Amino acid sequence: MADINLSAPTTGNMINEKFATPILRWHTITHADALAKKGSAIAQNDVFQSVPVFAGEIVESVMVTILSPALDAATFTVGDGSGTASWISSVTADSAAGTTFMSNSNYWFATTPTGGKRYAANDTIDAKLTSSALLSTTFSMDVIVKVIPVK
Repeated sequence: MADINLSAPTTGNMINEKFATPILRWHTITHADALAKKGSAIAQNDVFQSVPVFAGEIVESVMVTILSPALDAATFTVGDGSGTASWISSVTADSAAGTTFMSNSNYWFATTPTGGKRYAANDTIDAKLTSSALLSTTFSMDVIVKVIPVK
């Protein structure tokens, strides 16, 4: 019996030569920006396209942080073109500033990724308003996406 060493030196924190270092992409959604883009009142079932994801990339996790809470009990789901709640099933917009909602929360900074989704085509991570209205003009939240680009 012999020990056969098949290990090789690694570079940085790369998992494999075809995968790049994970990156974070984010977009701040504000009531004012959404209202300006839409041109009319924000209403139930409006979808806020937020963070781009490109073909071939792997999204490991999605996180939403409330920056300025809504004054009304608005709620969101977070998903993509395949499902409006595929990443986060409920974000309560009137939560305190700094409140964070996470998908795969135990794995956000994991050394061994679990879950995630590889995108075959360009898409966006979206927030969908599931409550009747978002009336709070001071509301804002960050949508943050952990992406593993594929070379």
